[in-house]
Amino acid sequence: MLIRFVFFVGFVLIAGVLNAQKLYTGIVVDSAKLTNLPGAHVSVKHSGKITSTSVSGSFMIYASPMDTLLFSSVGYIT
Repeated sequence: MLIRFVFFVGFVLIAGVLNAQKLYTGIVVDSAKLTNLPGAHVSVKHSGKITSTSVSGSFMIYASPMDTLLFSSVGYIT
């Protein structure tokens, strides 16, 4: 019975760590002019999560540490 309990607790802890999401924040800027890019899209690859940058170019999005963030804006390469 104790082995089952230890296994269950271990499984719950591992599942929580693997599924952990973190809030990522940042500012999207033009690399040539170093100006903020308002309205740029920030998405998590293969998840359907997407957000847009604010007027100041800042964004917030939840993703896991192994996810890839994609940035796109009209007139720029993704």
